[in-house]
Amino acid sequence: MFDLVIAVDWSAASSPGPVKPSEQRPWIAAGSQGDRDEPSYHRTRSDALARIIEILSDHRGTCLIGLDFAFGYPNPEIGPLLPTGRGLCSLFDARLTDQPNDHNDRFELAAELNRDISERVSGPGPFWGCPAANASEFLSTKKPETPSIPEYRMIDAHLRSRGERPQSPWKLAYAGSVGSQVFTGLKAVHQITQHPALAHRCKIWPFETGWAAAALAGRNDSIVIAEIYPTLAEHRPVDHPIKDARQVVAQRDLILDATNQAALLEPPASLTDAERHTAQHHEGWILGVND
Repeated sequence: MFDLVIAVDWSAASSPGPVKPSEQRPWIAAGSQGDRDEPSYHRTRSDALARIIEILSDHRGTCLIGLDFAFGYPNPEIGPLLPTGRGLCSLFDARLTDQPNDHNDRFELAAELNRDISERVSGPGPFWGCPAANASEFLSTKKPETPSIPEYRMIDAHLRSRGERPQSPWKLAYAGSVGSQVFTGLKAVHQITQHPALAHRCKIWPFETGWAAAALAGRNDSIVIAEIYPTLAEHRPVDHPIKDARQVVAQRDLILDATNQAALLEPPASLTDAERHTAQHHEGWILGVND
C-alpha cells in the first residue's frame, strides 16, 4: 500500500539539541521494502522538517508519514476555538511562533487559548503544565479542574484500559507530556500540507481520508500523514544506543513489514458508529490500534 514509510519522533524543545545525538530531539527513520535508512538525528525542528520535506519531494510513489503526537483533542463543546483536522494545524501555524533555533511561545499561546476557552465553559481552560516562570492567570503549573472537558481522547482512554500510559494532550510539561509537541508538531504538519511540491498529494488520516479504504484517494503518489505511538512497537532488538532512534526504526519497520498495511488504518471493530465519527472528525486516532 505504501512504497515509503517515515516515522518521526518529534520535539518541543526551546533550544537546539547538542551536536552529539541525544534523546528529546527529533529523530527520523525512513525506508522502503528494499532500502531502510539509518535513523537521522536533528538538532532542531526546522532541520527535521526540512529533511522530511526533502524525502517526500524526492519520492514519487505512495508514502505514509507517522508523527508521535496527538492530532486532535478530546471532543468538548468549545466551538471553533479548537478546530479539528487541518483547521487545527492551521491554527497552530498562524498563532505559534517557532523560530529556527527552536525558541517558541507555546506557553503564552496555551494561556491565550485557555483564556478564550474559559469564556465558553464552566471553569478554567484545559491546558496546563509549564515552568513556574511561564505560569500566569490563565496557565497553571498544576492540572485544573475542568469537569466539562474530558482529560483524554477515546484513543488515549482505550490504550490506558490496555495498560499503556499515553498522556493527555492538555498536559504541556513534565514527564511523559505530549501537549507541547502537539503545538509545534501540528504547525509542522500544516507546513508539509501547504508546501508547493507536496500540497496536492497530502491527506491527514483519518480526518481527510476516512479509514483504510479511501486513504490513498486513488492516487499513486499520495502522502498520508498519521499519528503514531512508538511505544507500541518493540524497539529492544534494534541496534542503537538511543531509545528515540530505536523507537522510530521499530515503528517504521512494523508498518513496512505488516502483511496488511490497510488494516493498520482501521479502528477497532468494537467502536460504535458514533465513536468512529468522533475519532474521524474530531479527536483523531493512532495508527495500528485496531483491537
